[in-house]
Amino acid sequence: MTGDAGTGNATAPPTEATISAEQAKQVPMQKDGDKKSFWSREFSLLSIVGAVIVGFFVGASQITDGVEKMLIFFHFRPDAFSVGEDNARSVFSKHLIEVAWTRLFVDRNYVRTLELGLDASAQEAAWKAYADAVRTWNVEIMNSILGVQQYYGTAKRNFLEQKVQGGFSRASDCISKMRYPDYWKKLNHEKCEGANPDPLNMKNNFEIAYDILDDLNRDLYCFASGLTKEKATCE
Repeated sequence: MTGDAGTGNATAPPTEATISAEQAKQVPMQKDGDKKSFWSREFSLLSIVGAVIVGFFVGASQITDGVEKMLIFFHFRPDAFSVGEDNARSVFSKHLIEVAWTRLFVDRNYVRTLELGLDASAQEAAWKAYADAVRTWNVEIMNSILGVQQYYGTAKRNFLEQKVQGGFSRASDCISKMRYPDYWKKLNHEKCEGANPDPLNMKNNFEIAYDILDDLNRDLYCFASGLTKEKATCE
């Protein structure tokens, strides 16, 4: 048994395998770590190549996203929601569309039950569906705004905040005045306020509510598809 190389105290016992110092210089030495260092170098090289490949695809994704936004900005393609991809943006977009159209549907349905004078149970069922949809929309609105900013940019976010959310706020105010007319009459503020002016005060609350909801329908179509119903680019 040989001693530790660093002590210098022990010497190897003479054996038949002992060779002279001069002979030892002529024998190529292979350290135990040589194979390991070879595989380490190979592994490091593979890691670098993998990192380059990942970086390429990440960079390509960012480039693709940038090109897409440029095409939208110059109106070469509509600023439509992405719903056909298997990624987080598509999942977010589909959910937002569903929540928005559910809200629009229950708003219109409740107004309709009041206009037709349906019985109290029908009105209460419609009101509950409306209240649930409003709660969902309002709970998620901040996440919706930030998600639209992240995935589609500032212009799309502004459209959501100003056009869509503004329309839902007007609809909510109008529906409240139809639900609680006596309360609003005491405040002398029982008339709905639509997006379109009514200087002669010719329209009743039902007509104003439908105007608001029709505007919302157009805005939501434009918001999701990037096009108006006449296939013009949304501005």
